[in-house]
Amino acid sequence: MNHLFSINAEGGPLLLIDAIAVAQWDGAENGGENYQRLSAMFDVSPNIQGLLFDVKCNLALAWEMSGAGTADVFGDASGVVRIVRAWLSEDTAEELENLALAVSQSSVSIGEIYVPSGRLAVFWAPESGKFITNSGAEEFRMVKGTVLAQSAFVMKVTSKKYECLHDEVKVGMSQARRLTLRPCD
Repeated sequence: MNHLFSINAEGGPLLLIDAIAVAQWDGAENGGENYQRLSAMFDVSPNIQGLLFDVKCNLALAWEMSGAGTADVFGDASGVVRIVRAWLSEDTAEELENLALAVSQSSVSIGEIYVPSGRLAVFWAPESGKFITNSGAEEFRMVKGTVLAQSAFVMKVTSKKYECLHDEVKVGMSQARRLTLRPCD
């Protein structure tokens, strides 16, 4: 897997949604209705790893990183996207890659999301979708104008449905929570 980018969050989930639909997401700005509904869902089920969430008739995935920090996003030639929230015993690229590649003993299916535009928005849920656009041909790009630096990205993916799986892995003294998006055939 190739390391693509690192994304920052200050607590609360990451949100993944098609980049065309992301404009419907109001974030926490001005008492954002969508964000309040999402927060309430996590409050009711505090041990849930992630969930599918309707954003004005567009299905999004919210995934809990387990506190403030940085997650790393990887991708491979088969179209798999993996988000890794790691706690490393040695802060090295090799240690992080080992966690990204580790074989999971079990995973929890969160559901499926559809990315019809071929551009996936990945961002810290309190951010507003108004700064996130579907433009650009690059493999990924950081969104500017966010409240928290490096908290929103748009990445190029295959236009299709993705199965979303949560798991946790350990390699030596390091461990990680992971979200894997696997293209459905």
